[in-house]
Amino acid sequence: MKLILLSTFLGYVATASWADAQPTTQERLQIFPKSDYCRQTGAFNGDYFCEAWRSGYDENPDEFAGYVFLKTIDSANAEMRVLVGVFPNGEIAKVVVNGPEAIDDEFLEQFEGKSLRSSFEIAKTLDDLLFVPAKIKAISGKVEISEEIAKTVSALIKSALDSPKLTFAK
Repeated sequence: MKLILLSTFLGYVATASWADAQPTTQERLQIFPKSDYCRQTGAFNGDYFCEAWRSGYDENPDEFAGYVFLKTIDSANAEMRVLVGVFPNGEIAKVVVNGPEAIDDEFLEQFEGKSLRSSFEIAKTLDDLLFVPAKIKAISGKVEISEEIAKTVSALIKSALDSPKLTFAK
């Protein structure tokens, strides 16, 4: 009886952690507000993703909106979920960070429109902001968290580019 309870508990924990690791409906809608569902979810290198789709109506086929990538990070003893939305053409649609600490939208908007091959380095000097392409300007007073988010976005993008499961239009 104890073995059955233990295996049931472990199965629940594994299912709960898998579910927690996938982008939720609310998170998908933060990235692609007009998407209706995720057709496929998966994992690669410990990161998770889903394909966001818009339902076709009448005789129109469903339309692929893009990918939503997720990585959970621990920062300053707080867990944050970093989500990166990527259009099918490989351009970043949006970056969202969900956690106990509010992250400045102005900081996150700097990622939008960048290609998957862009640099996600944080500017260290004023000169770093003057060159094209400019590096990412850190959140005022929060350089460490800014660097952690930028590194996470970069790692997610690199994993996506290296994954044979995902394809991006060129």
